[in-house]
Amino acid sequence: MQSLSESFYIAAALIVSGDEGLWAIVLLSLKVSLSAVIIAGVFGIPAGAALAILRFRGRLAVLVGVNALMGFAAGRCGLGGLFNAL
Repeated sequence: MQSLSESFYIAAALIVSGDEGLWAIVLLSLKVSLSAVIIAGVFGIPAGAALAILRFRGRLAVLVGVNALMGFAAGRCGLGGLFNAL
């Protein structure tokens, strides 16, 4: 098993040497992330604008639901880490 300092040394060597496999992984990760942001923006920006501008029956319930879902990921990660540590 490698020590933490050895792992950092190997990682730095891969970055500096321009390892093709590493850069292929980095570029794929960036493509996937950018695609996700674009797709989310295409749906999320118009939906958020409509929710902000339009007044309709049940709007408050929708706002509460959207706000709850936005906090769900952070809350789940925080509580998951808390309960896994016990």
